[in-house]
Amino acid sequence: ESKFQKWVNHNISKQLIEEAQKLNSAIAFEDLSGIRLRTKVRKKIRTEINRWAFYQLRLFTEYKANIAGIDVILVDPRYTSQTCSRCHHIYPKKGKSYRNGKLFKCGFCSFEHDSDINGATNIAQLGAVVNQPGISVYACQLEGQLTLFPDT
Repeated sequence: ESKFQKWVNHNISKQLIEEAQKLNSAIAFEDLSGIRLRTKVRKKIRTEINRWAFYQLRLFTEYKANIAGIDVILVDPRYTSQTCSRCHHIYPKKGKSYRNGKLFKCGFCSFEHDSDINGATNIAQLGAVVNQPGISVYACQLEGQLTLFPDT
């Protein structure tokens, strides 16, 4: 199983690098440090999460990105799956979400999308903000909502 997992992670990282080169872009990952400690789910799901090598995929990608001259950016994972990738609204009640299984439906702007793609879009947008500090429109919309922009 570990050889297969390693092979899969090498192939995924290779595809990520190829796509980043085509788009002349950086790669953004959620910083999943400590995810296994934070996850509160059923035992079967927890076992599956613990089997997948998040860190190995990131290491393989960082190694290949370094060779290719591509930046790898880590973003705070908080609220990425609960935030609308179109209007950047976050569900107002703590612990609740617009996400319902595979569907994300924003209660503010009515945007509907696959919940994983919505979250991935938020990660990419946060990565762009971190990588290009001059992009202020998105940053202003998120100010005070994400820990990337702490209130002072």
